[in-house]
Amino acid sequence: MKKINIGISIFLFIIVNQIQAQDLYFRKYYFHDQFNPNGPNTGILNYAIETMKDGSIVTIGFGSDAANQSTGILSLFSCTGDLIWTKNLGLSSGATNTNFGIAEASNGDIVICFNHSATFFSATMLITRIDRQGNVKWSNRLGVSKEFGRDMVATKDGGFVIAGSTGVYGIDHTRDDIYLLKIDSAGTLLWTKTFGTLDSYDQAFAIESDPNGNLYLTGRLINRGTFMGFLMKTDPNGNPMKTIAIGAENHSTNGYDLAVLSNGDIALTGFTTILEQNFQDRSDLMVGLFDKDLNTKWINTYEIAAGTDNGALGESIAEMKDGGLAIVSESASFTNHNLPIPQAAGKWLGTIIERDGKLRKAYLYNLYGSGYPKIKKSSLGGFVIAGTSTYNTLSRAFQMLMIKTDDQLLNDNCEELDVTGELITLSPSFIVEDYNYTERSGGSTIPYNPIVDGREIMNEVVCEKLPEFSAKFSAPNEICQGQEIEIKDESITLPGIKYKWQLGTTEDTTSGSVKTTFQSSGEIPVILTLQFGCITKSFEKIIKVNSAIAITKNDKYCELQQYVFNGKIYEAGTHIIKLPAQNGCDTSMTLNLEKKESSLIEKELFCGDSIIIEGKAYNRDTVIKDIDNCILYKITTVNCNEDCLKFPNVFAPFSEIEQNRTFRPILNCQDSATVQLEALEMEVYNIFGIKVFETKSNTGAWDGYYKGEISPMETYIYIAEYSLRYGEKFVRRGLKQKGSVSLIK
Repeated sequence: MKKINIGISIFLFIIVNQIQAQDLYFRKYYFHDQFNPNGPNTGILNYAIETMKDGSIVTIGFGSDAANQSTGILSLFSCTGDLIWTKNLGLSSGATNTNFGIAEASNGDIVICFNHSATFFSATMLITRIDRQGNVKWSNRLGVSKEFGRDMVATKDGGFVIAGSTGVYGIDHTRDDIYLLKIDSAGTLLWTKTFGTLDSYDQAFAIESDPNGNLYLTGRLINRGTFMGFLMKTDPNGNPMKTIAIGAENHSTNGYDLAVLSNGDIALTGFTTILEQNFQDRSDLMVGLFDKDLNTKWINTYEIAAGTDNGALGESIAEMKDGGLAIVSESASFTNHNLPIPQAAGKWLGTIIERDGKLRKAYLYNLYGSGYPKIKKSSLGGFVIAGTSTYNTLSRAFQMLMIKTDDQLLNDNCEELDVTGELITLSPSFIVEDYNYTERSGGSTIPYNPIVDGREIMNEVVCEKLPEFSAKFSAPNEICQGQEIEIKDESITLPGIKYKWQLGTTEDTTSGSVKTTFQSSGEIPVILTLQFGCITKSFEKIIKVNSAIAITKNDKYCELQQYVFNGKIYEAGTHIIKLPAQNGCDTSMTLNLEKKESSLIEKELFCGDSIIIEGKAYNRDTVIKDIDNCILYKITTVNCNEDCLKFPNVFAPFSEIEQNRTFRPILNCQDSATVQLEALEMEVYNIFGIKVFETKSNTGAWDGYYKGEISPMETYIYIAEYSLRYGEKFVRRGLKQKGSVSLIK
């Protein structure tokens, strides 16, 4: 069933998931007004097409009103062929405009060259840059009266090179010279080149560049008194490196389009009459392959072998993924498939040529009233073909026809017809010879902007198949604030899909499942959007995020102390502490703990002394702290009246414990670090009153021997007189102790 759609100037996204480009097909006709069999009718003729990196499509052509007055039309379409916006480029005749230039800037802007043509063979160039919203950034006019821009290519430095013809700035002012010029990203003219010979039509129809920035042009010239096609190679600055003429004497040969292939070869398409009697006969499809230095690999023609051979014109060429060459042509042949309708001859022919020149496949896309087909590879896979047709108007009014195919030029069996068996491949002998031009330069630009919003464009959908995919994920219905969750992707996807997760106030472009936390409470929308070109699909779920208190505590502890919270010791650093709450969502405390360096000064006071610290006197046990509760001073008082020297009552010379092997006094003070045994006189007597040991040293100790022999096990009497020092100032002298000690073995 056919559908009528009205283009609107807003980009509408269709809801989708992951797909293959092979699943995206359409065939649509475009017009300003519904066809009126009783006339008069408006029309749209399309002459140029370019596909953008995001899959959208740009076309340039003409729109004619009911009085047959024509204006230029620039249109931007989505990847599904739906109109986004259209612009009126000003009044112009379509009589001699067979191609225009369209290029994509690095930021996605659209740069075009269009020809304002008032009369036959008379035009000036309109060179314009427009952003994706349809806003004109700059617009200039170049030329005087005979300047045509036929094609353009973006350069690696952000500029653009335009190829076409001029009848003013070259050597030949009565006919045309090849015109090559470069502008920068702001439209400023950087350089111009003309290449021509006297009394010759030298016209460029197409331009491409290689990865090194070298430029390749094709078109037509007069050589040996007849039209021949040409190939020209220049460096990035337009300086010719080689030019060859291709054709035959007394025959007509044209180069219409070329492609720089992935291996560096150059593929050319156009037409030739080389198989016929002379240049006045009908033309056949011509395809040639050349290396990067323009050395010929092969040149073939493809002739119709069924029905009446009315020729074919190779108008546009593109490289296929598998290395084949995709070519579209206008043909009046294949008459076995003609329909009994006026002006039924024009058909679109799509051919696939192998790299060795052999014919792989050939298809007819419509059976009458169609012309000017152009083909471009889509970034989404497959190809887009666009041109002009009278298929739906009884050949009374022009409409634009656009077709999206797969990688093998098939349109999902939507009215294409396989005619491979109706073509034969021939390899006639062409003249291929070097050609020399006279070079000139000239030209200038002036600001000029005739661009306004264009008329509404409707479309009729003959057939359409959009990729099928779906977005879906699973996630908890209810979570706690700050809790990490995994959102599991359950989408049906294929390679090439772009993901966009909207997670509350944040976005994520991760493909597949994601992990996230929500820092605010409430009902949070989670949206997954999958995009393929201009096609999108979305899935949304609301997650309830329960409030969980999140607090931050900044604290310090002293270097010589411990920090204890809820019975647990924490070191310096950041700690996340969960505190149970009644609603099931723990309170999360972030503890930022800093260890403060501090030094402890210990002071001892003896026998009533006092100490002055920061202007204050202290005379008893005191602890002084700073503002962070770190202890700065610890003051300890010592009781000078304490006699803390103790004598053991037993010792064992042969004990396994070393300190038990001798008899000696031991300090047992409250603060033994500040009390010292300064002097000691000690005597030991046995039960018979015999002195068995004597010392006058404060380190002296009896090992149990007397006259070289171990003393017997019995009880001994000791008498000691000694002095104790308390700190640095006070010494107690004349202290005495007497007692008994037992020697055991």
